[in-house]
Amino acid sequence: MSYLQPFVRQVRPRNESHIPPVDKIQNFLSEAKNTLVSDINELLVGYYINKKRWYDKGAKTKYQQRVSQVDPADLIRATEHAKVMASAFILYAKNNGYSGKVKVYWTARAGSMTKLTGVEVDQTKNPTDILIHFSRGDSDGWLGISAKSTKGRGEIGFKNPGVGTIDRILGLKIAEDYKKEVDKVIANLKLPITAKERKIYIRANSNIKAKTQKRGSELLSDMRDTLFDKLDSMQNA
Repeated sequence: MSYLQPFVRQVRPRNESHIPPVDKIQNFLSEAKNTLVSDINELLVGYYINKKRWYDKGAKTKYQQRVSQVDPADLIRATEHAKVMASAFILYAKNNGYSGKVKVYWTARAGSMTKLTGVEVDQTKNPTDILIHFSRGDSDGWLGISAKSTKGRGEIGFKNPGVGTIDRILGLKIAEDYKKEVDKVIANLKLPITAKERKIYIRANSNIKAKTQKRGSELLSDMRDTLFDKLDSMQNA
């Protein structure tokens, strides 16, 4: 999406400001705490899916370590979330044809999914936290879960695979069509070739800025509509 950056900045300017060192440290500590709680949550999801039995010695050890590092209130929250998530997962698996004997695996270790499934898996691009194997079901009975748990009520962010990956999965050409349109804008408005020079030029020319803002908004709307139309056609298929 690098070609769109100069236009996106015009549509929704980025706030670039200095973060004081104290705030950086506080942010780091907060993120570290969230990681500890998230670890507990995902480990417990596997524990409850496995009928309250530890499925992996390493997982149990890691859970005990994490418990000693978080507040009691956070532990309770992570535990209650895990119970609900495990129940929802079991129901989903049942409704989608997974059944039989269940084996649970914690996939935090690099290469673990490839070793378990016998299929090459790039875990840097696969968000699975807990991998479950059923005696019967699609993909030879393998079904994974990426556990997400937050303290607030807002929407939980999920991994963004990028528009190229979305195109490949859905059979679209959003990235390709988008690049063609941006190249047209650059040619028609005689904009500088490099993104850095283009950004400076656009900001310095109000007329050009207005045109790029307008076309940038149109491109984003077109991309959104293309994606929604595809998803809608899949639901109606």
